[in-house]
Amino acid sequence: MQNKILKISSFIFILFAYTFHPLLWDYAFYHLTALTFVLLTRLVWRLTLNARYKLVALVMHITAINNLLDELFFNPIVIDFNEYLTMLITFIVVYYNREKWMN
Repeated sequence: MQNKILKISSFIFILFAYTFHPLLWDYAFYHLTALTFVLLTRLVWRLTLNARYKLVALVMHITAINNLLDELFFNPIVIDFNEYLTMLITFIVVYYNREKWMN
């Protein structure tokens, strides 16, 4: 059920981003596209069964969340503190899950 909701909502958000962005708020295209990537990477993470690929999908999801936060709250053109924080979180996640990577 949650997978279906993720698929439908990501389709609706990307449809609105490409179709109605001139009528919506400033930077709506970038916000809705980033939200779509968060939903789709969450879907990929949920559907991945292999532990190695699940770790890759989780890193992709963390990066997509960083992109959404960057678009909403930070300057997306400049590398700020949030990019360094996301890089640190990604390294920690990969470090603690490296056994799954090696098997």
